[in-house]
Amino acid sequence: MKDLKIGIVGLMQPNFRGDKIFVYKRCLEELDELSQEMSFELYYLPELISELAQAQHALNLMIEERVDALFVLNASFASGKLVQVFSKLEVPLCLWSVPEQTSSGPLPQNSFCAMNLNASILKRIDPKRKFKWFYGYPNDELFRTRLSVTVKALKTLKKLRKSRILLVGGHAPGFDNLVYDATLLREKFGITVDEMSFDQFKTMVQSEVVTDRDVDRLLKRHEEIDELSMMTVEKLSAVVNTVERLSREGYQAFAISCWPNFRKELSMVPCASFGLLNDEGIVTACEGDVLGAISMLILSYLADHPSIVLDISSLDLQDGSILFWHCGVGMKSYSKNLKMKKHFNPGPFDPQKGWIEVAAVSEMIVESTHATVLRLTDEGRKFFTFEGEFLSGEKPSFDGSRGWFGRFKNHRGMSFEVLDLVNTIMINGIEHHFAVVRGGWMNEIVEICYWTDSELIDIEPYTVSAIGGVNDREPKASNDQGHS
Repeated sequence: MKDLKIGIVGLMQPNFRGDKIFVYKRCLEELDELSQEMSFELYYLPELISELAQAQHALNLMIEERVDALFVLNASFASGKLVQVFSKLEVPLCLWSVPEQTSSGPLPQNSFCAMNLNASILKRIDPKRKFKWFYGYPNDELFRTRLSVTVKALKTLKKLRKSRILLVGGHAPGFDNLVYDATLLREKFGITVDEMSFDQFKTMVQSEVVTDRDVDRLLKRHEEIDELSMMTVEKLSAVVNTVERLSREGYQAFAISCWPNFRKELSMVPCASFGLLNDEGIVTACEGDVLGAISMLILSYLADHPSIVLDISSLDLQDGSILFWHCGVGMKSYSKNLKMKKHFNPGPFDPQKGWIEVAAVSEMIVESTHATVLRLTDEGRKFFTFEGEFLSGEKPSFDGSRGWFGRFKNHRGMSFEVLDLVNTIMINGIEHHFAVVRGGWMNEIVEICYWTDSELIDIEPYTVSAIGGVNDREPKASNDQGHS
């Protein structure tokens, strides 16, 4: 069974002379083809609706079928009473009209005017009722493009509603910006967050049986491996096995407090383990960041590709780029050249042994690629997203997992500058972890915001004053409107 079911109802008024049955049949046939291409299930009533009793019957059938979204097609003009029946269905609603069958003479359908009427009625009777408009036949580029975004967004939301996240060890000490509201996340997205103490997790890791095959799986990912890392690979493998075992219990993502717990309790860092887990589709966020894990999960669902979480660690005001960086969660999904090395930051200091070095991290430089950035903030009430390009790896950068990122665009396809990005992050107090994934997915993210009634943070242009939100400089227009 496909993971999204879309319902269709066709509305009409008998005295409009256009061929309403032809319109409905064509729409259903073309939409059925798209359902195969975009992998969703289609449920529709064979007859057009013109009476309230028919509409109520159709509504009951849609409820029984548990459709995930409802398209209300105006094959012709129809009474505004009908759409009010379907607005009671608590799923995303899509209003749909088609072009007129002729360009002169008697008006055949008046389809667009009917959609206009329905939109206006819905806004009057329930200003909070959300809907999306569609115009044209399913094979038209306008319709296909809008439908593709909607299908991706709704599939992601449906997966989120079934997702469970495990927080291990709370958030890292001092990272008090990584708080979350479990009740809000459950109400808004349907996500369940469970918690496990680090002691419980450590016991599981220490009791894990590690085989040569487990170790080889880690080693073969890396082009280079240093001596200290070789001494740590069994512990790394035990961490991987433990998280995989927990994922089989029904968790789609993990937020693990990686420091200082792993250093103090297991004499290692788990960064290389996290890179492998993320590569294999088990979302694992660093430092106990639940909202970071959800941001990664959304991007992974949208792109059907592993995502990664990174900090912004440096700015280049000359070429307008930022350095995305993290300790060492290197992934084959983003670089062919991984190096397993000791952690860049030794510690703590031991009077007899000096600085205590630990391993292992997976270093990488992200390959040049277009990518989308996402951060859920304000405990999940707000989304911040932008797109850009990972630049070539020739620029100097710090040890760890990293890549210089520039050529930014906001969700409207408008270019902006690095100081605009800094200004936006600072003014809004956006957390320092950013989920990143290959490809352009901002349109889908915008739609997810819309259906979940989440606020989308816009770019706040930089000003020399300390006042936030002073729009004295518009972002630069771009001919490239990004993914749609």
